[in-house]
Amino acid sequence: MNEKISEEYLWRKVKIHTFLITPAAVLLGYMMAFFILDTGFPPIRTFIIYTIGAYIGVTIMWLVVSEDKQIERQRKAELKRRRKSKTRRVVEFFAIIGGAYLILRLISHLF
Repeated sequence: MNEKISEEYLWRKVKIHTFLITPAAVLLGYMMAFFILDTGFPPIRTFIIYTIGAYIGVTIMWLVVSEDKQIERQRKAELKRRRKSKTRRVVEFFAIIGGAYLILRLISHLF
């Protein structure tokens, strides 16, 4: 399975993943943990601080990791994603979210 993927496409995917998906995943995880552990949404001030921190973190990562390494990592991820069916990706997504929810719920009951 030797598929050719253009460098421009991969570079665009790297930017989207770095500056949109990664901070959104961090913030979603933070909100989910806060909601489960404290039974409510986080205060807006705290949420803004975490948002700024998430973007500072991904910007530092963007500057430290080389461009070639990011593109190669995205190429591997893209080939792996293309091998999976859409149903399998959806099932894996909900399994990960459900597992995280159950672990956080368990932690909230233990403490």
